[in-house]
Amino acid sequence: MHLMFFIDIAQPSWLERALILFAQLVFMAYYFVLYVVSPKTAHRMIHYFEEEAVNSYTACLAQIEVGEIENCPAPGLAIDYYDLPADAKLSDMILRVRADEQGHADANLTFSEGFD
Repeated sequence: MHLMFFIDIAQPSWLERALILFAQLVFMAYYFVLYVVSPKTAHRMIHYFEEEAVNSYTACLAQIEVGEIENCPAPGLAIDYYDLPADAKLSDMILRVRADEQGHADANLTFSEGFD
């Protein structure tokens, strides 16, 4: 869902959308093989990716706060998904996305520890 929110904001071209889809397919194949070989490593890797996403969203919020990034209206999809007010801004959406990512990071860390 998070990717869909940002695609709605960025409005990538069809080529960029195709590249995004291709990258997702490559990652899905890689992750499948990694999970078959070592589920613990796969979950731990996703934990680190999610932690980096939390850091990135925190940096993005700081840029919005100082005006480096426009605090544009949140996309309708995010407003509906998170039940945000109709006048929600990008920063409101990012706060929710960041919280989701932190939850994903915590869950994957817990899952990785279950394989000890």
